[in-house]
Amino acid sequence: METKAIESTPVRAFGIELKTASDAGSVYALADGATDTVLKFYDGLMGAKPTFTVWEAARLSWRAGFASQREGVKANTIDKAWSRFATGLTAEKPKADNANAARVSSARVDPFKGKPVEEIKAAREAAGAKIAAGDVSKETAKEYRQAVDAEINARKEEEKAAEKKKTEALKPRRDAIRELASKADDDTLSLIEAAVEIRSADAATRARAWARLTEAAGEIAKPTKGKTK
Repeated sequence: METKAIESTPVRAFGIELKTASDAGSVYALADGATDTVLKFYDGLMGAKPTFTVWEAARLSWRAGFASQREGVKANTIDKAWSRFATGLTAEKPKADNANAARVSSARVDPFKGKPVEEIKAAREAAGAKIAAGDVSKETAKEYRQAVDAEINARKEEEKAAEKKKTEALKPRRDAIRELASKADDDTLSLIEAAVEIRSADAATRARAWARLTEAAGEIAKPTKGKTK
């Protein structure tokens, strides 16, 4: 996925006007090594204390720029080039902002949108096959797996929070029904049981419950003895 460009004051190197982290990656690939101009530019891009999200977005953009100048380059080669480049930077890689930092990065969240958890888990396992085939480096696959794990854990937390909210919303109604049931006679309890059984997965149980409720409705509809219109 394409990463948003992070811009700084433009300078030129190897005929390229440096505006983004992607441009820095392109120049590094063309120069076959870092130049002071590019390193200073990138440090200015990061600032004194870059956030984890900013650092990661810039790194992914840098990789894309490098790859654009090296047709067919392997992921492992890009990893090594980035490591050499990062060593010359004054800015240091910040720690993750939080446990779900991978979710914050749009480059990592977008691939998971609209996909069920099981499909995401399958993609995680597929990353292992890509390492074996040499399609991606171990570092890249590890980052992808971490992003997948963060997404799965975040979804579990969201599901737990939603279930808790639902339980809390139903509590007053359950308490009220429990109170009514504690004072109900045999016929009323029978109707409550039928109301529950009508949601049963068993067709015969549903039919019996429906018949019982229909019968009760008919009895309620009957005119009271001695009542005149």
